[in-house]
Amino acid sequence: MANEVKKVIDLSELLTAYGTYTLKAVATADGYEDSDPVTVPFMFGPRIAVKGGVLTITKCLDSVTQFEIYIDGEVVATVDYDHSDDWSLDLSTLKNDDEKHSIAVRAVGEGISTEHMSNTVTAYVTAESSIYGVSGMYSSTVALTRTDDAVGMSYTINSDGSINSDFDNAFPWNRTELVTDEFGNEFVEFPTMYFRVGIDSSKRITDIAVSGIEHEDGTWYKVDPFRFGRYAAYNNNGVMLSQRGYTRNTATRANWRTYATANGDGYQQLDLYHHTVLLFLWWIEWATKDSASVMTGCISGKGTTGGTSTMPCGGTDNVATPSGYELTRHQMRYHYIEDFVGNGVFFVDGIYRLGYGSTIYDYATADPSKFAYCESSSYASYLKKLGFPNPTSNSNQTIAAFGWDVNNPFLCGPTTTVTNSSYNTYFCDRDYHYSGGPCLYVGAVAANSYANYGVSYCYSYSSSSAAGGRLLYIP
Repeated sequence: MANEVKKVIDLSELLTAYGTYTLKAVATADGYEDSDPVTVPFMFGPRIAVKGGVLTITKCLDSVTQFEIYIDGEVVATVDYDHSDDWSLDLSTLKNDDEKHSIAVRAVGEGISTEHMSNTVTAYVTAESSIYGVSGMYSSTVALTRTDDAVGMSYTINSDGSINSDFDNAFPWNRTELVTDEFGNEFVEFPTMYFRVGIDSSKRITDIAVSGIEHEDGTWYKVDPFRFGRYAAYNNNGVMLSQRGYTRNTATRANWRTYATANGDGYQQLDLYHHTVLLFLWWIEWATKDSASVMTGCISGKGTTGGTSTMPCGGTDNVATPSGYELTRHQMRYHYIEDFVGNGVFFVDGIYRLGYGSTIYDYATADPSKFAYCESSSYASYLKKLGFPNPTSNSNQTIAAFGWDVNNPFLCGPTTTVTNSSYNTYFCDRDYHYSGGPCLYVGAVAANSYANYGVSYCYSYSSSSAAGGRLLYIP
């Protein structure tokens, strides 16, 4: 039996005028008689696409002045069309729900027949319904593979340190807000989000995705709204601040916890749950596990002036885009969150770290009322034993996989490591996960240039040691 061969021809590239055409096709081949002709009618109109709830149109004749917008076969609006390269239409302004709809348009203009409709697309009409994901989370390959609606999305790092990213106008970033509380603390406020998380039989994360709604495919986990401190923490007489103009300082994790709650109800320091959420968004946007390939943050040897001192908060205020870095020291911000990496490490609350071993499990919680037990010998009575084991060794340990506990979502940590002193595979960052240091800190300090310090770097610290903090507010 001959192999079946499919030939695809895009007729829209051949046609220059709307109309109903008669197509005739004849198959020919050497040594064979021509086939009988096959004749079919074809109606050609404008071509449309819908992504992230945004409608774009191509193949528009010069005489087109308007488009009638059809959703589920009914005209919902007539919109003007100006032939500009960046013309698009946010469909959520016409219909806003979490369902898929049949979408088409009809061109309006002099000499254009009312019969010539566009192709029909079945899609969501709101940006929140799009799914942005990556796979390859447990792979030695550093690059991640974009999935779902993230396919084809990208970013450009400019010579001035600014970053133009397709995700600037995608969910959830297009629904975040910069807010300032009554005390002058500045935050990035996140909306309700849903994350799809794929794991293997060893509970290692293999793929992740984010959306504004819960979809039917895969397993989805809801994240309620929260505010993430825009600037690194400053201890001002026993109160944690997130404000520009200060130079971040250090304290113990327990003290930062006290300083955060001194602001009032709903305030806390950064915890494992919300740090994981930001890590997921980072990996989805940049599609790489090597965070230094995007931004290192302020570390030794970076920037036009170099240096090892800590930069004050607000050093990235003049960066032209939501994400990017300034040039003198490479102090960075991630969608307005300054020093997400670099310029100092900071504590992560809600976890009691134990030692290495395939039968050793960390304990954690997402309940702020139990955070005080994260330095207590009673941790096992108040925190939850995580459902994935710790890595087995502490020798040049490059993080290879993060674990996922379906009963304790977003309480994630390294579960698999590999010996690689070059830190150039998997997540390219080190896990220093030893007994005697229950406190977790992450990030990179300004005084070093270690290759293993990136956004996924994890280090165990004693409760008496000092590091930086980050303020959160949970409504």
